[in-house]
Amino acid sequence: MRELVQLPMKTTSIFWPNSGLPAGSAMFEWLYPLHTGTLLGPAYRAILVLAGLVPMLSLATGFILWRTRARARQKMSPARPAR
Repeated sequence: MRELVQLPMKTTSIFWPNSGLPAGSAMFEWLYPLHTGTLLGPAYRAILVLAGLVPMLSLATGFILWRTRARARQKMSPARPAR
């Protein structure tokens, strides 16, 4: 169920039609499509996919950088004598 927002030309107020739904249900009506990606179409879904891949990409590049530096430190440090 979609609601239309009316913008009267002579006033600066926004008129939100009352749907008769409780506040939680009214919020759910726009929050669910936003969450599932059906609100703004395929471009929005592509943005959601890219945003979902960012943490995995950050984890992978962080691990690669850490491992590269750890190996470089290991090569630079002298061998420790065994006790």
